[in-house]
Amino acid sequence: MFDEAWAEMPEFANGYRNGNTQRIKRAMKKAEQGQPFGVGFIGGSITQGVGASTEEKCYAYRVFQYVQNRFPGAYMQYINAGIGGTTSHFACARAASDLLSKSPDLIIVEFSVNDESNAFFKETFEGLIRQLYYDKSKPAILIFYNMLYLDGKSAERVHSQIARHYHLPAVSLQSIIYPSLLSGAIQMEELTGDGVHPNDRGHALIADAIIYALKKAEACLEENNGEEEILPLTENHYETSVRYQNYNIKADMRHFVMMDEKQEGITDCFKMGWRATAQTASIEFEVCGSEIAIQYRRFHDAVSQRAAVMLDGQQTGIVLDGTFDEDWGDKLELTPILIHGINKKHTVTLMIDEAEIPEHFFEFISIICA
Repeated sequence: MFDEAWAEMPEFANGYRNGNTQRIKRAMKKAEQGQPFGVGFIGGSITQGVGASTEEKCYAYRVFQYVQNRFPGAYMQYINAGIGGTTSHFACARAASDLLSKSPDLIIVEFSVNDESNAFFKETFEGLIRQLYYDKSKPAILIFYNMLYLDGKSAERVHSQIARHYHLPAVSLQSIIYPSLLSGAIQMEELTGDGVHPNDRGHALIADAIIYALKKAEACLEENNGEEEILPLTENHYETSVRYQNYNIKADMRHFVMMDEKQEGITDCFKMGWRATAQTASIEFEVCGSEIAIQYRRFHDAVSQRAAVMLDGQQTGIVLDGTFDEDWGDKLELTPILIHGINKKHTVTLMIDEAEIPEHFFEFISIICA
């Protein structure tokens, strides 16, 4: 699938991380028998396909095409649950609706650029992996560790701890390509236009690395006929994450209105929330949990409002800035306001108090709790 010069890169072997291949082997046998088969992906903008010239040239669709061509007798479903600018924290609250509801047989997980390499994202990543791993359909799972081309940065260090704990096969782009970037054997511009998102050749390289891993896993001679119960590696507060929007929670509003525009697909993500309508506005909720995060829209093209956050009647010092200082588009921001708190009913209040009429009023998209 990649160009001939790199079609058999020996570095693919360096990037493959073996694990329990039982589920991948079982999934491929199902496809070989001609049964309906779903290939699912969940991740950020790279999984969504940013950087590729067409949808068909993004790494996710290329991997799907490989499976489809490999098993022409099976009905194949392509499930792309990638949303740009999002992390495994948000994925914990949407995996069931955006991915597992479609019963994929094989899932590729990619969050190692958007997640940070710290304990918080180690825990949210585990929450996501546990949801996928313990779903009733028992899908095969392959983890892809992406990286920033500029400096090789990624969350592979913490994500790999989770992958090893659950014995999941994985692919490391850093191990495959970064040494060649450092030595100058491959120029960064060959693979990416901005140092973050792969171009068509970069997407093809990623797809080939994942296909290599699938082939290795399928060819593995080791058989494991059982799966033991695996205890969480972290405190695992995020496996039970729930997302609330204007259709499944009531709010006490002052100068806020419900946004009732219809959402067209999962990437049309600035919908079903609440919008401020004045310089002084507030909105308040009651939610249960020990983990609470606010999701809101940050506008890249003009100044928006800022919202101060109160929790249980007390100022948190957290201010949500609706203005985004990047130029790649609006961002769906997710800001934690309670981490490992007391699991009880909490009151969350957002307050706006600004003298100027903004170019964009503040848009509050959802509240996520666990």
